[in-house]
Order: sequence, then structure tokens, then C-alpha cells
Amino acid sequence: MSFFVSFSVAADELSAAPKDIVLLEKGYGWLIADTEHKTLYTSKSDTMPGKSNCVNDCAVTWPPYIASEGALTGDGWSMITRIDEIDDVEVERLQWAYNDKPLYRYSVDQGPGDTYGEGIGL
Repeated sequence: MSFFVSFSVAADELSAAPKDIVLLEKGYGWLIADTEHKTLYTSKSDTMPGKSNCVNDCAVTWPPYIASEGALTGDGWSMITRIDEIDDVEVERLQWAYNDKPLYRYSVDQGPGDTYGEGIGL
């Protein structure tokens, strides 16, 4: 069983966030979000740095946060290469990672700052 968690970052990391990443101020710190202000999560099942274990059905519920073309990395921010099957074709894509932990959206989150995926086990 894996659990997905949202997490906060330190204020000094705010300026280092890439253009695809938005940091939302919450009562306890800063929440990592996508450009639509939807929460991004990490998975406890991603135990190897820079590798996603969320594929197939998991990736439908927890879509990987794919980097935009030309996106640049920064302190703590990186991209991992993943192979996804899209319309029966294998496609290589770059997924955002923070401290080598791949980032995901949660398909149930609909609005900015929603955190319905917090602590969900698969």
C-alpha cells in the first residue's frame, strides 16, 4: 500500500521554483502546486530516487505532472524520464520531481488548493 502526500517547502526555496511550479501559502507553510494551483503530491511507493512506480491504472488516478517543453530545473527540482502508453503508443515524457520524488496530481482534486489526495492509500 502506498500513500500520497502533499508537502510544504521552506520559504527560502520559493525563488528556486521552476516556471511549471506554483507555491501556495497555507497556514502551515507553502504547498507545491501546478500552474492551475492544483496540489502536487509524492508517493511513498516511489522508493528509488528519480523513479516513478505509478503506472497504468495508478497514473489514471494520480496523473504524473509532466514538465512543459523547455522547462528548466533548479535547486531540489528535477525531471525524471518516464515511458507512458498513450493511445497504444509508448511515449517518453519528463515528469517533475522534487528532491528526486516524482510529482503527481490527484484526479479528484478539482479546485485550487484542494488536498483530497492527502494520505490516500492505493
